[in-house]
Amino acid sequence: MIYFFFFILVSMFGWGAALRFLSKFNKHVTIVKNWVHALHAFYFVVCYKMCSSHDWIDRSILGCIGFYTFDTLLLLHDSYKNGSMRKNAVFLIHHFIANYGLYTAYTDVTQQSIILHVYYLFEYSNFLLYVSYHIHKSYPDNLNAILVSECLQFIWYSYFRIIRFSYYFIRNFNFFLSLDFFLQFGVILLFFMGIFWSWSLFKKCAKGLLIKNDLSAQKTN
Repeated sequence: MIYFFFFILVSMFGWGAALRFLSKFNKHVTIVKNWVHALHAFYFVVCYKMCSSHDWIDRSILGCIGFYTFDTLLLLHDSYKNGSMRKNAVFLIHHFIANYGLYTAYTDVTQQSIILHVYYLFEYSNFLLYVSYHIHKSYPDNLNAILVSECLQFIWYSYFRIIRFSYYFIRNFNFFLSLDFFLQFGVILLFFMGIFWSWSLFKKCAKGLLIKNDLSAQKTN
């Protein structure tokens, strides 16, 4: 247990160091945080694909728990400064579920492979989200780049969060029934969060494409 908390603490300092280091290249805090989130997603996917020994799998899990704990502290600090938790409530719920699932994967080897594959799908689905967010914040006036990034993000995100996850869920339905209630609820909640965000992206893309078509039609007339 000492090793568990020690490695999480080291991981938290590591993510904090990454945030501080990347801040040297950009003064916009939200952009730098987005970079750190993208780095964490890359870290998890690489570890999932390349780590085969039990010890390294455990260390990668603890590294992710450290990230979500570190980011939770940032969210709580931001909520304290703003005097409200409403803006960060969804992210705090997400991080709590994420850490609970990772802790379950760490302590129960029989559930580890399935849980980590779900995390792999979810983290993989976020790659273009980070790209799109960076374009939004760095090039707010480039509406064409923003629209293209959102459309690509919608396709990529929806494929992994809805199609790939649904297929995996159906194939391993009996296993999901064996999970404890809180983890079942957490997985279902994250899945519906994914559906909600996919629908939001679809509406944004459809609206952007309609506006672009209207502008094109006006120019031709």
